[in-house]
Parts: sequence; C-alpha cells; structure tokens
Amino acid sequence: MFNRLMYANSDIPQDVADALAGLLVFFGIIAIFVGIVYLVFYLLRSVGLYRLAKRRQLSAPGIAWLPVLYRYTAGAIADDISGKNQGKKTSFRFILLAGSLVMFVLNIINWVLVVRMVQVMIPILWYIIDNPYALDPDNPYAVFETFPEYTQATTYTNLFNSISSLVSLAVFIVLVIVLYKIYKEYRPGSATAWTVLNIIFPFLQSVFPFALRNSVPMQQAGPRYTPGGYQPPYNPYQQPGQMPPQQGFQTPPQGYQAPPQQGYYQNPNSPPNGNNPPQQ
Repeated sequence: MFNRLMYANSDIPQDVADALAGLLVFFGIIAIFVGIVYLVFYLLRSVGLYRLAKRRQLSAPGIAWLPVLYRYTAGAIADDISGKNQGKKTSFRFILLAGSLVMFVLNIINWVLVVRMVQVMIPILWYIIDNPYALDPDNPYAVFETFPEYTQATTYTNLFNSISSLVSLAVFIVLVIVLYKIYKEYRPGSATAWTVLNIIFPFLQSVFPFALRNSVPMQQAGPRYTPGGYQPPYNPYQQPGQMPPQQGFQTPPQGYQAPPQQGYYQNPNSPPNGNNPPQQ
C-alpha cells in the first residue's frame, strides 16, 4: 500500500496548489531572514574570539572562524587564563572540541532522519488529500499510525533528538563556564551579569566576545583612580585571603625629627637674618 501511494499520480486542486505555493514563499522568506541574522552573529562571534586569541598569542586563532570548532578557541582562551592567573592546567578546549564534533555528527544524523520523515509524509499526505474521510475527527493522527514506515521514522527521530538535546545541554553548560572565565578576565565587574544574560539570551554569546575584542586583561591594565588615589588593579605581592595594605597616614620611623615650622615666608636668596614680611 505504501509503495502504491508513493508513486500515485494524484491531481492537486488549484486552491491546494496555491496554498502550498504560498507556504513555500513564506518559509523561503523566513529562511532568508534567519540566514542573514545567523551570518551577522557568526561574524561578531568569530571576530571577537579571533581577536582575543590573537592578542593572547595563542596558536591557531583562525579556528575561531570555523562554524563547528569555534568553541575550541573559546576553551583555549579560558585555559590560557587559568594557566597564567591561577597556575592551573585545564582542558576546556578539548572538552568543547569533542562536544562540538559529537553535536556535528548528531546533527547530520538528525537531518538524514528529517529527509526520511519527509519521504514518509509525502505519500501519507497524498492519501489524505484523496481520501479526506480517512481522518478521524477525534484522533486525526490515527491515520499516520497505519503506516509502519511513519512509526519507525518517528521513533528514530525522537531518539536522536533526545540524545542531541542532552549533548547540546552539556556543551552549553561548559561553554557558559568558559565565557564566565573570559568575562572575569576582562570585565570582572560585569562577569556575573553577562553570564546570566548569556543563559537567558544565548545569542549574546556572540555579542559580548566582540565587545571585548580589543580589551586588555585587568591584570595587565594600567593604574585606575580610587578615592585613595591612583592604585594598580592588583597587588602582585598580596597572598590570597590577606587584607590589602592600609592607605593613608603612616607612622614615621624611629628617630625622625620634624623640621621646624616657619611662621612667615623665607626667601632663600635673602640673608640669614633678613626681615621678610609675614606670609598672608
């Protein structure tokens, strides 16, 4: 029955053909718009990660331009931060690389299953068009279950979608941790807020690295102004957990004698006993 429907020659009514053509045009416009938006965010993300990796003198910064492997560059930046600032050796780049490759393979399988699902659905739709009374008003999906090919394709599609979702979630969590380390390095005051925004709005994972592309790590930045004057961004001699050195008045060393106070202006070019007018 399935093979007969697969090659059935059915005349499509004009109104149905017009509706299908309208749907194709509509989805075509949506696809073009989505493609343009994806291209913009792809360029922002690639430029940002490439510049950050190049400024840190990492090897192969051009990997940031690869759509599948760009997470490797983000992980490499986080590994470099951990090694230089904390003396820890991390492997975020390899974790994200493995996760990206697994996601790529799963996406290919999912697309194959989608194509297979379309091949299964076409003859079923033709059957429904030729036999509109075959649909049960109480259970319109019952007619699909009469085709074993549909049940099989649906089972495999749901299985791989579940596996792909779990892998994507794991990669997303690791990527959020990596981005937090990067934000902490360049914008410590905004790292938490930016990370939360990345979780709520994932497209910002492309915007924030672009905003940091020309930034300097805080530990390499120059002095900044504080109420006590210009201070360096960190104290290289301060151990973790210690209080910073107190600023302000310091006790003079033992044996120090203050110079005598002068009550009037003393001209250095006048004689020792010169009579100078008092300072106003």
